[in-house]
Amino acid sequence: MHLRKILVLLPLLPALAIPGLGTLIAAGLVIVALFAFSDARQATFTRGPWLRSLGIGAISGVAIAVLMGMVVNDLLAKLFGQASDFSAFNSVKGNTAEYVRLLLLGLVYGPVVEEIIFRGFVIGWGSKLFGQRATPLLALVSAAVFGITHWYQGWTGVCSTGIIGLGYGLVYIVSSRNIVAAIFTHMTLNAIGVTELYLGI
Repeated sequence: MHLRKILVLLPLLPALAIPGLGTLIAAGLVIVALFAFSDARQATFTRGPWLRSLGIGAISGVAIAVLMGMVVNDLLAKLFGQASDFSAFNSVKGNTAEYVRLLLLGLVYGPVVEEIIFRGFVIGWGSKLFGQRATPLLALVSAAVFGITHWYQGWTGVCSTGIIGLGYGLVYIVSSRNIVAAIFTHMTLNAIGVTELYLGI
């Protein structure tokens, strides 16, 4: 049991220490644990009906996008004196080929890999190992690390992404640990964000 408790939190370390590449290392650690422990697979891949999950994801993704765009991002920009730094994506504006490439990446890698790591594995399996009372703390810790993995966006981006991570965690928890709902929420938000970058919004 102690080994499992260590393993469920271990992927957060490379994600925290090496933003970007660390998520790939974390994914490798998660894959090993999923192959090694059947209870990890069962807890990580809990899902509901596909159509319901898609609906939850679409509604939640749009709601998070509106909340962040109309309220939270402005508050964070005032707090830190600058908006999130999206200069790494300057090549996407008006470039259809780059837009399609980033959109595909934003619909596959981020939503699937990150949700499995940060929500399904850390919160899902973690709450089975540490108990349901640990769920809020696991959600906070995973959201904080998720935010830090976006360090290239500056402090505003880290906090913004951390808050978004809390939103994904809330969707995941409220939907009865439905990893598919969390994935679809992430997909929806990424599709909106990448399209805004393309349009220069």
